Amino acid sequence: MFEIQVHHEQKMLVIPDQLICDALQMTFNSERILECQVNVILLDNQQIHEFNRRFLQHDEPTDVITFTLHEHQEPLIC
Repeated sequence: MFEIQVHHEQKMLVIPDQLICDALQMTFNSERILECQVNVILLDNQQIHEFNRRFLQHDEPTDVITFTLHEHQEPLIC
């Protein structure tokens, strides 16, 4: 079972949730992942720059930031 949540925190580009979900499900299928939980948060440059500073100590925007969460870890709370 896949649990996918998409959060839109930017307004510059409209990306349908279903398009994101379909792309993730194709990836999961090709990697033979049977179960997972994914949260996708779409940010603008300023917001992702702040995430980079806050969590990775990088003072620049980037295209993607990923956080891996394992069962034995506490959830990441921002």
